[in-house]
Amino acid sequence: MRFLNLSLFLMFVFNAFYINAADKSYKVKGLEYKKLQPLTHVIHTLTIDPALYRLELVKAHNGVFGRETVPAIALRKNAVAAINAGFFEIGNSEDGRPSGNLIINNKILSVAKNPHGSLILAKNGIDIVFIHSNVRVKFGNQEIKVDKVNQFVKSNDEIVLYNSLWGFSTLTPYDRNEFLISNENIITEIFKHGDSIIPSSGWVLSLPNTYHLPLVKVGDKIELNINFEQEQEQVYFTDSVMGIPILINEGKIVAELEKFGSESFTLRPHARTAIGLRADGTIVIVVAEHLYAQPLREVTLGQVQDMLRREGYYGEKLATTNVLQALAVVEQQLQSKTMVIGLTLPELAKLMLELGCIKALNLDGGGSSTMFLNGAVVNATVGDSDEGIGKAVLRSVSDALAILKR
Repeated sequence: MRFLNLSLFLMFVFNAFYINAADKSYKVKGLEYKKLQPLTHVIHTLTIDPALYRLELVKAHNGVFGRETVPAIALRKNAVAAINAGFFEIGNSEDGRPSGNLIINNKILSVAKNPHGSLILAKNGIDIVFIHSNVRVKFGNQEIKVDKVNQFVKSNDEIVLYNSLWGFSTLTPYDRNEFLISNENIITEIFKHGDSIIPSSGWVLSLPNTYHLPLVKVGDKIELNINFEQEQEQVYFTDSVMGIPILINEGKIVAELEKFGSESFTLRPHARTAIGLRADGTIVIVVAEHLYAQPLREVTLGQVQDMLRREGYYGEKLATTNVLQALAVVEQQLQSKTMVIGLTLPELAKLMLELGCIKALNLDGGGSSTMFLNGAVVNATVGDSDEGIGKAVLRSVSDALAILKR
């Protein structure tokens, strides 16, 4: 009885709205959606004419931290469609922080230490490139390599740069030296401690208090260079988000893709999100579903509530349902879920090639994979242990790509 009462109570929990599963396609001038169901796969594709629609990269909460669902981001931007974008940190004090490069409207939220693939948006269009970040500060004749941008200090020897998108203050340990730098690259204040207040414009450079610098004072001008390079040539853009790995380059699947990262990430099927470009500039977006198999003993009450609702158990029908009937519904849905299998990275690359892409990039996947179109989520999403008690809910993400009419 406690089981059924809790299920009844949870009926009122918010549930995302979805386009009817029977809808297989949608097309307007410049934008076409298709739902493909080959064998055990369920794949959603969106092709976009960049002459009629533009991409806009949007950060949840408009700051380094925080997450929102893809529909929430799309609705506040009045977007026709949207997908999840970059990888990000989950949980604890870093929840929602981008894991790699994230630049929006020329404002830097995060810079990756290691080179990686990126989707870049520029005035002359969009591209998928492999870029390396290079952040340096020059005091007189001494040049300093910055280790991080908008990240927590993890070891005292790190040199970190902060702007106001990080928050009110640097949140650094007390035993630091910090320099307030204006937009004109002039030192406006020097603190002999950490956790300095960050100006609304400009930067704070945080260094170990043991770091030796030439004699500097308030009013001195420094050089701050933040460059993004591809094959040692500088790349210019207004917006950029990390994706790993690049799947296709110059019309070919990237060599040794099977050896990228861990076996679990690369060679096991997962829900996936990818973006690609055709030779004529057409943008291709793919979201592949993967409904993860789950043992019956691990099913939560929240999941049971969702399963019963999908089978039409409301009101009196739910109240008169016994445990054996509920168990039968749960077992049937668990069995059906195992038949939807996601894609490995090599399979995703092959699909993007078959869809005509000459370049393609893997974006964040798994529980993040979400495609929003015309006011609804079109793919079946998967809950994760970090939210929803394992229910099939929308995961809040760090950032999204919104598709808007020009």
